Amino acid sequence: MEHSNSKNGHFGGILRGLLRDRTAKALLLAVVLCIVTGSLRPNKPEGMSATAYWAKKTQWKHCADAVLTGDSRVLMGLSPDIIEQYVDYKEIVNYGFAANLYNEEYMQATEELLNPNAAKTAIIMGFSPHALAWRSRGKTPFAELSSRSRINKFLEIHAGWLFDLFEPMSPRDTFHGLFPDTAPIKSVKNFKESGWVAVHKAHSNVDRQVKRYLGAYKDRQVSDKTVDVVMEYISRWSDAGINVYGFVPPSCEDMVELEKRVSGFDEESFVAKFKEAGGIWLEADLTAYNSFDGSHLQDDGAVEFSHDLARMIQEAENGRDKIACTD
Repeated sequence: MEHSNSKNGHFGGILRGLLRDRTAKALLLAVVLCIVTGSLRPNKPEGMSATAYWAKKTQWKHCADAVLTGDSRVLMGLSPDIIEQYVDYKEIVNYGFAANLYNEEYMQATEELLNPNAAKTAIIMGFSPHALAWRSRGKTPFAELSSRSRINKFLEIHAGWLFDLFEPMSPRDTFHGLFPDTAPIKSVKNFKESGWVAVHKAHSNVDRQVKRYLGAYKDRQVSDKTVDVVMEYISRWSDAGINVYGFVPPSCEDMVELEKRVSGFDEESFVAKFKEAGGIWLEADLTAYNSFDGSHLQDDGAVEFSHDLARMIQEAENGRDKIACTD
């Protein structure tokens, strides 16, 4: 009993000493202020912690019967949970990443997501022109996230909410957090376990987004080198019995027109190569769904598009089954 009291007294003395130390008190106050300020962040995400979401997503292996791939238009535009209701694949994940490219590193990682014990497997690929560009310098966001150390990913998965609190935030954000009605654009991102990021956002300036893409395509157009890499993998996957589906993700009329004009994407030629490699092409209506910025789908538009894409996949598979039975 005396030993226990001695230990408590020892730790109490250390605590009292720390509280008397100005540096320790300043540090404690800074931590408290960061946590309080972080909790006031406007438009706080729902669902998973954003930090934990990205760390988990880059650690997926052999976990899916079907994988949705692409850039932010797929990331925000397709719900695996909705698609699973209509197709014969039990586990589907959304493996989209912002500003993503179809390079070899990403294609290989996609392949490693498939469950080797699944009865059948599929890779469902969304091809925005930007995802078919080529980057010779710098890492893509996917590469940066994937290359983080195991210890970093472990901490991000188990303490992601704490990392989120310490994300940089301006005084303006703090003000909008205290007074939410003053925020100029209200938006909510919901990070789903399935990999989908559902976005509900007040409509932003479509013209500004279109101009941004116009500038991007001046510097980075669809690359024959990237297309060749894509076709090599599709051919390999098809030969291995993996069903490969392709489509262009929806956006809006202005964006569709811009990308036809300046992106360097020859859809007719690309689709012909895709089919020749063994892929199955799905024709999506590119302007039929609700977009919050003219490029990415609002959550309700993503749900609607997920329903429609799932039906197209199931119809394609039913048609192939009929052909197989006839043969």
